[in-house]
Amino acid sequence: MHSVIKTTFGNLLNRRFPDYQSCKYHANSNNLWDISYYGFSMIFRRMLAELLPTAKRISPYLASFWNHDTYISFFSANLGDTIFLSEILTQYRQHESNAWGAPPVLDLSGKISKSFGTGASHYGEMANEAAEREAILAVLSSTLPGILGLNAERGAARHRRLRTALTRRMERYEARTPFASVPNIVNAILHGDYGRKSKGGLGGRAIIKDFLHAVVPSLLLATKNRRSSYEK
Repeated sequence: MHSVIKTTFGNLLNRRFPDYQSCKYHANSNNLWDISYYGFSMIFRRMLAELLPTAKRISPYLASFWNHDTYISFFSANLGDTIFLSEILTQYRQHESNAWGAPPVLDLSGKISKSFGTGASHYGEMANEAAEREAILAVLSSTLPGILGLNAERGAARHRRLRTALTRRMERYEARTPFASVPNIVNAILHGDYGRKSKGGLGGRAIIKDFLHAVVPSLLLATKNRRSSYEK
């Protein structure tokens, strides 16, 4: 994988996208969701492309929105090593009306707004995605030889943990009253749901968002009711 300079109408942007730093990821050592590599910036073994028909047949949900780039990235992240180069080897021209390209850069308020705009349905979709990823790797673990099959088995286990954690998270956001999800957060902590993303966990920041989602609405409602009682 290598970095790319993006251009708009021929003018260089002060931005590299994707902005890769030179490094090497071993199989099953990365953030499970950080697999969005771009086809024009990758070189891969033919074997990965040969896995596409099997993977698409197993994952009808993923096949409805994943392209071949994403499948290849997924195979690379879970089956073997991925090497990133920081050198810029491509100049890509992006117009304002492009259907695909670099996403907008969000400031802090934009990131917070995006984060708190997600809810139960979003985490349910993520759980479905993790389930089909697990299914692909489970099949590959029994068909690929040697270390590839072993890595696929380990990848399936990571996605199984992630699917379970996301299902519990969906249930927390489905709670009718915010405080009702607090016991679920405690249960998630005990089950290790907020562990490292590379191990199939939700990550440390997820617990902050989940706690705020459980507590803040009730605190705001209590404050509003208190003000109303004072006014009376």
